[in-house]
Amino acid sequence: MARRALATVVGTETLGRLSDLARIVALLGAGQVVGSLDLRGDVLLCPAVDLAGCTSEQAVGLLARQGIQEMLVLDLARVGTRSGPVLAAWLIRPVPQGFEPSTPMFRSRRVP
Repeated sequence: MARRALATVVGTETLGRLSDLARIVALLGAGQVVGSLDLRGDVLLCPAVDLAGCTSEQAVGLLARQGIQEMLVLDLARVGTRSGPVLAAWLIRPVPQGFEPSTPMFRSRRVP
């Protein structure tokens, strides 16, 4: 039996341009691509010129407009620290423009 990925994750840390993301979504289908908002602390990690200077909330809205329906939020400064995520900052923020309230947002969590 052939196995295939349930979804493809595209992270902002390696995203060249928003148009690249739009092409990936068009090729695989919106429900097959999960966006990863890659942060270091509160700073968005993204080489894409069209996301330069964006806040994380603005970036989520722009990713949603490219067809992203699910989003991971990953603080790379905390990866491997076994300290868990800082959820309070995300739990009190309003849903970013472009995301419907029913859109699942996943956050990194400590795995024992």
